[in-house]
Amino acid sequence: MYLQKKLFTLLVAWESLKLTKKFPLDPKKIKKMQAQKLKKVMKSAWKFDFYRQRFLAAGLKEGEMITPEMLHTLPPLTKAEYRDFVNAEVAKKPGKYKHWCQDETSGSTGMPLIVYSTQRERAVNVAKWLRVLAVNGHRALNGQVLCVILPQRIPKRKPFFQKLGLYKRETISQLTPIPDMVETFNKVRPTLFYANKSYYVMMALYATKHHVPLFRPKAYICGSETMDDISRALIFDTFGREGFAEHYGCTETGNMAFTKTGDPDRLYLCHDTNIFTVLDDQGQPTDDGRLLVTSLFQTGFPIINYAIGDVVESIVEADGLRYLHKIKGRCDSVIKLPGEDMISLYYFYILMEKRRELLQFKVIQKELDHFHFLLVKKPDNQTKNSEIEAIITDELRETARNGELTVTFEWVEEIPPEKNGKIRIVVAKE
Repeated sequence: MYLQKKLFTLLVAWESLKLTKKFPLDPKKIKKMQAQKLKKVMKSAWKFDFYRQRFLAAGLKEGEMITPEMLHTLPPLTKAEYRDFVNAEVAKKPGKYKHWCQDETSGSTGMPLIVYSTQRERAVNVAKWLRVLAVNGHRALNGQVLCVILPQRIPKRKPFFQKLGLYKRETISQLTPIPDMVETFNKVRPTLFYANKSYYVMMALYATKHHVPLFRPKAYICGSETMDDISRALIFDTFGREGFAEHYGCTETGNMAFTKTGDPDRLYLCHDTNIFTVLDDQGQPTDDGRLLVTSLFQTGFPIINYAIGDVVESIVEADGLRYLHKIKGRCDSVIKLPGEDMISLYYFYILMEKRRELLQFKVIQKELDHFHFLLVKKPDNQTKNSEIEAIITDELRETARNGELTVTFEWVEEIPPEKNGKIRIVVAKE
């Protein structure tokens, strides 16, 4: 594992060569590939007590393999179950995972989770993202990428291949004020830009209001949040329609689907790295329902039937492959404060990530100056509720630069999901 860490750049290059760049995919090749890779993932999963118990309870015999078409017979894997499974294994043999990659989710269900992966698995994830860039016209030799990302994900130093001038990449922290973000964007003039929808919207609103022309990149990719029609129209008007593309994925499994520039309504699923299952409320296969994802390249900590939390509209076409029409989940709000300031849900993520006393949280903006928190406390935590409330109140008022904000709290057993299947952590005043 240590050697793989040192040779990570070569691993990324190798995995990039193995990934197909041609979409739509060949159905016959994909089905054969999925069956072979799922067998390898299942073989690895049987080695863990966690999965062995789940499989036996589902009626499988010891060591029995299943086909992609049989995945719906296995129980969905929740985020909490996956967290407990990984944490328990790491606690058993912490030294084993010393050189494994660690990444943290964005906390879309209220609190983040640590994702462990081998160096090869991490290389595949990077290669999957580079494929999205390549399919959307980015070229390694003469391209310039600019990304808006969480501050803790900004690399401390540039990778070796970027020092050689390949895949040139600049980053902006999501905590950067919008005027500064716009200034940096226009200064860098990227050939490819990537950010969450909220930042495109806030940049567009700022540029429109203050009559600031925005550079139009050759390609720009939006992710992490569902694109609504109003936001899309605003973004098209500001950044242009021709270069727009979306990607869909999560930290746990990496990129899973994307659109191409010039064709924003066709979402291509990455069937070569994932199997997608859609279930109704009774747990039966359907076209419109809850999306489950099985990773075909992660065997260190297998991810089988992972319930991302999204509800989708899909169809299995004549070629036997599933296609998504619409992703209904992942809708969070931009928050407008008294005056002209705006902040995104990620400000609340930064605010709350230190609150390890909590299992979940949700913020409801009842009025422009009134924020109501729903909090779920860890069962074994002894910190007084009043102490937690005081810390959150003080930090929110400091972040929002407004000491007059009203902040109220409600302690609950659990936070129920929206009708679309997602637990929104921020709900803004309309």
